Amino acid sequence: IASFDDLINFIAKAGTEGFYKFWGHKNAQKFSVLINILNAVTTLRKKYPDTKDDFELMRSWANDVDLMEYNNDIIGSIKYIAISTLQHLRMTFGCNTIKPDQRLKDVFVEKFKFDKLSDIKIIQAVEQMSKISGLSTLLLDQIFINYVSGQNEVLSLA
Repeated sequence: IASFDDLINFIAKAGTEGFYKFWGHKNAQKFSVLINILNAVTTLRKKYPDTKDDFELMRSWANDVDLMEYNNDIIGSIKYIAISTLQHLRMTFGCNTIKPDQRLKDVFVEKFKFDKLSDIKIIQAVEQMSKISGLSTLLLDQIFINYVSGQNEVLSLA
C-alpha cells in the first residue's frame, strides 16, 4: 500500500474484517476515523489539484491548517480527531509544529509556571519561542520532552 488509492482499494477488496486482520487490531472507532480521513482526501485533492503525490497533498493540507479554526478543518472536524491527533497528523506530513501531550504540558507547569494554558495556547507559545530563538518548533518540542523526561543535558545542546 503506497497511496491512499491503494488503501481504499484494499479496504474495498478485503472488507472491514479483512482490513482488521491486516491492521492487527479491531477498533471500529479508529476504522471510522480512517474512512473519514480517506473521504476527506477526495476533497483535498480538489483543493490541491497540483500536488504530485499523496504526501505532497497532505503536506499542503498540514501547512494550511488554521489552528484557531481547526474544528472547521476538513480533517479537524472529523469525529474523534481532537487537537493532539490533528497536530500528530500535521507533524507526520512535515509541518513544523508540536503535539500538546502531557509531558509538554508538564514543562509549562513546572518550568514556566503556566498551569491553565489550553492545548492551542501551548502550541502557539512554542511556535512563538521558535520564532524568537530561531530553533524549529519540532526541535523545541523534543528539547522540552527530553527535559521533562529527565534528560536535562539536551537543553544545553540547543
